Amino acid sequence: MSRAPKGMPAFTVIWVGQLVSMMGSATSGFALSLWVYQETGSVARFGVSLICGFLPGIVAAPLAGVVIDRWNRRTVLLAADGAAGLAMGGVVLAYTLGDLQVWQVYAFQAVASLCAAFQWPALTAAISALVPRQHLGRANGLIGTGQAIAELSAPLLGAVLLSGPGLGAVVVMDFASFGCAVLTLAVVRIPDVPAERETARSLGHEIALGWRYILARRGLLGLLVFFAICNFATGGVTVLVTPLVLSVAPVTTLGLIGTIGGAGMLAGGLLMSIWGGGSARRVPLIVVAAAAGGGLLVAAGAWPGVVVFGVVSFAYFLCIPVVNASSQTIWQVKVEPALQGRVFSARRMIAQSCVPIAYLLIGALAETGAGRAAFLLSCLGVLMIAAAGAAYANPRVRRVESELSDAARQDVAQERVDGSV
Repeated sequence: MSRAPKGMPAFTVIWVGQLVSMMGSATSGFALSLWVYQETGSVARFGVSLICGFLPGIVAAPLAGVVIDRWNRRTVLLAADGAAGLAMGGVVLAYTLGDLQVWQVYAFQAVASLCAAFQWPALTAAISALVPRQHLGRANGLIGTGQAIAELSAPLLGAVLLSGPGLGAVVVMDFASFGCAVLTLAVVRIPDVPAERETARSLGHEIALGWRYILARRGLLGLLVFFAICNFATGGVTVLVTPLVLSVAPVTTLGLIGTIGGAGMLAGGLLMSIWGGGSARRVPLIVVAAAAGGGLLVAAGAWPGVVVFGVVSFAYFLCIPVVNASSQTIWQVKVEPALQGRVFSARRMIAQSCVPIAYLLIGALAETGAGRAAFLLSCLGVLMIAAAGAAYANPRVRRVESELSDAARQDVAQERVDGSV
């Protein structure tokens, strides 16, 4: 009997399944929210659909971290993908029967958001258990590439399917994509992580442990604060792009700018998947890439125009996978495997919480017109540059890779694949 693939081969199998699932989920998320707007004509209900796809995952993140650290990461991924697939199956059934309601779409989006709270920290923790340490940067780059492909393809694929076969084709495709993710997980083996030696504790204590771990390590805490600021800035950019581009160009150009940004993110993900960030310290790379992104925003706000927006969109989103993959590698190397679920869930909760805050705050501040929006874009750029400078000036952040010991983990560097997939 052939053995399940391990190490990098196993990660590649998982990545293919998750890529298909990400594309299906991104396409259905776009199409279902658009369907809600088309069916109701209500911007408020459209906004509710976005919230349903976002907020439950934030709320569930602390509990998800505990579950991930107590169960095998493969089991968590299988359960999360399976639950999301079943929820989408309900949407498929309702649509087939001609009885799909808006509240059912809300319910599915909430379930998908809950499942994502388990999926992403479990996947990130699984990578550190599977992939040799010297290849973590490349693996994280591949994850960024998958996200870019999903974000780049979703609007186009969703629009084509909605205008052709219709919403039914979209939901069936997403249902099938979850099946692909489950099948790929079924043929791999993710090593079990030794549980902590302490006796059973309360759920509240378990949840708080991830937060206390970060608070006790000033370098990781500073890195998290830095990323929270960058996420806030990126959320603000998302709000400002539409009014800025439409102030100087038609709506077709807005779509083109979005596509150029997606291409930049794809290029950055491919760069990291091939290069991996090198063998040198990653903190300088992170702060330089973030500061460069901030400088690009300052330029776009100071000289608004179609050509500038196109160049800035590509270069800014190229920097994001470089920053994200490098940071993720640091956390995977420094955090003990038995705690990664709780720690990574706490990180995800902070990162996601900053985005809706930016939507609300920057959106309200930009109401007065394109001139104010351009000024705010430059301000966000200055904020990113200042955050990068402050992070590097902080000795705990600057030396986090040398001051914190690497976490002990199972040796996957010399893994050998016996048998076939």
